[in-house]
Amino acid sequence: MSDSVHASQELMVSAFDELWGLFDLVGRSLSESDWALPTRLPTWTIHDVFAHLIGTEQMMAGVAVPSAPPMDSTASAAHIRNEIGSTNEAWVKSRRGLLPSELLEDFSRVTAARMATLRAMRMEALNEEAWTPIGVETFGRLLRIRVFDVWVHALDVTSALQEYHDEFWIGPDGVLNSFRIATALAVDEMAESLSFVVGKRVGARLGTSVAFRIEGTSARRLDVVVEGRARLVSHAVARPTATLTLDAGTLGALFSSRVAVHSVLESGRLSLDGDVALARAVAENLGFVL
Repeated sequence: MSDSVHASQELMVSAFDELWGLFDLVGRSLSESDWALPTRLPTWTIHDVFAHLIGTEQMMAGVAVPSAPPMDSTASAAHIRNEIGSTNEAWVKSRRGLLPSELLEDFSRVTAARMATLRAMRMEALNEEAWTPIGVETFGRLLRIRVFDVWVHALDVTSALQEYHDEFWIGPDGVLNSFRIATALAVDEMAESLSFVVGKRVGARLGTSVAFRIEGTSARRLDVVVEGRARLVSHAVARPTATLTLDAGTLGALFSSRVAVHSVLESGRLSLDGDVALARAVAENLGFVL
């Protein structure tokens, strides 16, 4: 097995270690009323986000899904649009009666077991086929998608607490708790879909190039060029047709359909340059996770 696969396994374990540690610290710092704060997800509180994370980890470990709530057209269920959404809601509703202390105990137990499984995982397992939300991929890709998902939920919680950062959280003790490895992997995952957004969703014409300038301590440049078909290139295009400048968390919020483009433009978290109409069209079409 190659060194790159071994490094990927180490990165996955480190990313989950960062994220589960972050949620544990945040959970232990919350007041009783904080658990009931609404998040960017329709009808979900911080308590619900923790319940969702527990449920998904249990499902990945082979635990049966609780009876799903019926799909209906009421306002409270309008956000449940497919089977995955119904499954998520089933896990959340199954834990709504738990006290925060009980939920945290559940969270610690489940995530500790999952971390033990990841650490014991054979390196070869990363290359095995696995079902993912985007189709059949490798198990390594599934884990990276999961890192992205958990990372976005970390931002859901910190945003609800009005403590938004895309790479760290400052606890009540003033200590900075970093999750930069998870952020980097989340950006890697989003990068996989940028050429599809530019080429297929937006339909950018031949010769077009779009640059994504990601700011912050995880700063990087992602460039897509349309040459026959849209593709992500390894170099920075000298004069891109359009440029979007934003931080990783804002890209994640747009990618996961958490925020509207106009709101991040108004707040200054997103700026558009060059062909602004093209840049705006790209931003409007980033949403993949519903």
